[in-house]
Amino acid sequence: RQCSQCHAENTAFPPGFLHGDASRVRAKLATCAQRMLYRLEMNRLPAAARAKTPMPPPAAAHAAAFQQSPDLTAMRELLQGLLQARGAPGVDVLAHPYSTLAPCRIPTG
Repeated sequence: RQCSQCHAENTAFPPGFLHGDASRVRAKLATCAQRMLYRLEMNRLPAAARAKTPMPPPAAAHAAAFQQSPDLTAMRELLQGLLQARGAPGVDVLAHPYSTLAPCRIPTG
């Protein structure tokens, strides 16, 4: 619900990780989990301390409500579970520079 406004199309930017059937979406979420969690975690930091723009971006119409929604907690938990299953950093994702996280490469077409 929250991410589909920008991420449901078959595009490289913004990454279309919600485009496709359920198995493709699950695979894309697993591939992008580190960077997605990082961007969600940016919401916990004051604006001046953010290394990257949080998702959703503060200018998005639904950003303020998203901060208070149970969807944010559910997304964090899902992504952390995906990362733990793969043995990748999850909870401490902010301890790593964004550029060192697994790339979120989604083929288009």
